[in-house]
Amino acid sequence: MDMHDTQARDQLLAYAKSQFPTADGVRLLEDTFSSEIVGRVELKFHGVRVVAGILWDHSDNFEDLRAHMETYRWRDTVNSVKPPTLRVLLGDHGWAEWK
Repeated sequence: MDMHDTQARDQLLAYAKSQFPTADGVRLLEDTFSSEIVGRVELKFHGVRVVAGILWDHSDNFEDLRAHMETYRWRDTVNSVKPPTLRVLLGDHGWAEWK
């Protein structure tokens, strides 16, 4: 997936919103992309912001990315992030340390 693919980015944002319908805010962070990170989603819960990054370049479509996210329980993992971490990174082979 190309980070500049508007349709794929819209699908990622819609997916994130559907996974966290009670979040105060869900948005893509466009200004902080690197060539390796396909997407960064910021979720806001009662003033607390969680950033979820995704390393994934193995497919041209969002369906494969969504399947990858669901395989690694993206929603559950993002939902369980607690301070002081407040960010997680899903890599090709599961959750990775984000330095």
